[in-house]
Amino acid sequence: ALIGSPELIILDEPTSGLDPEGRDVLLDLVAQIPERTGASVLLSTHILPDVERTCDQVVVLADGTVRYAGDLAPLLRSKDDRFEVRVSGSAEAFKEHLEQVGCLVTAVADALEVRPPAGQGTSLILARAEETGAQVRHLAPLRMTLERAFFETLESDPSQGSPSP
Repeated sequence: ALIGSPELIILDEPTSGLDPEGRDVLLDLVAQIPERTGASVLLSTHILPDVERTCDQVVVLADGTVRYAGDLAPLLRSKDDRFEVRVSGSAEAFKEHLEQVGCLVTAVADALEVRPPAGQGTSLILARAEETGAQVRHLAPLRMTLERAFFETLESDPSQGSPSP
């Protein structure tokens, strides 16, 4: 693919079918192409961690429409208004209690993603945990992943154009 010093290299699902070691080696090579050759790389893949690891620009397509095009970094910024919370005790009762005071709460794996009402924050979350007897084991700003950003982009209104990160 590098014969003739191309300005653009297009890779379609380059890690498909590779074992983990081969995948790591290939992704390291892909990440080095721009530095070593000056060529741009267009990477087409459904493996979003590969995109996070190798790309600095992304395009999100849905139903043939560009839903986002731009820098990757803004999509991966922590969200100051959302928190990842893990508790021991009754997570369901804690979740319901948070929702009763206006928090938007989503259960994801073993954690809760909590968006308190505007102007509220960790103190509200901790107070509700104490009231329900839930022990907070982890409380941190929500770290975005490309997968989470991808789904949020798809959920945004397509008539509004590219959503802001």
